[in-house]
Amino acid sequence: MDWGDGTINRETSHTYKYDPNKKTTMLRVKGDIKKADETRSVFDENTAFVLIQIGKHVTSCAGMFEGCKKILSVDQNAFLQADQLTDCSNMFRGCEHLMFVNDSMHGRNSKVTTIDGMFSGCKELEWIQDDQFNNMKHLVSASSVFLDCSNLVHGAGELFDGCTNLVDVSSLFENCVKLWLPIRGMFKGCAKLENIDSMFSIDDALEETSES
Repeated sequence: MDWGDGTINRETSHTYKYDPNKKTTMLRVKGDIKKADETRSVFDENTAFVLIQIGKHVTSCAGMFEGCKKILSVDQNAFLQADQLTDCSNMFRGCEHLMFVNDSMHGRNSKVTTIDGMFSGCKELEWIQDDQFNNMKHLVSASSVFLDCSNLVHGAGELFDGCTNLVDVSSLFENCVKLWLPIRGMFKGCAKLENIDSMFSIDDALEETSES
């Protein structure tokens, strides 16, 4: 599969269109597919692309783009139709050049139960929005989501607001050495939260707001 051929590929699992001006591939995922590190013909780790859409029939994105070093950004409406999605673990793990993630990316993905390691190792990610994972009522585990995001500067103050079944946030921001984080409201409504082990590494530049 040549992702720089300027054509549109139409398969059961995905479509893509190469933009020769931006030298970037726009990708839409329609069904469950093999993850990037197993199927280079689907996602070459050296191909620059932007994720445009995850389709309504996708149930798992686990490891889907793991190790794709040139994924640049995720479109604001990429997950808008993905209401059957249950697993987002390690989805963008090791995407070293992922720079931008839109707000409320998973706002309609109420069936997702795990986002473990979702952005782990995204070394160029600097900013996450205030309501990134709000109201994901079936979310149970968010371990190591931003582990080793060494350039992450600003964390969201109400990141898990309304995630009423959330239990595990261990190593959530571990090794985020530049992080400034307003903690107020981050776990509002998370009455089942139990595991916060190593949530922040000891060297984090963490500043907690004085507001209770």
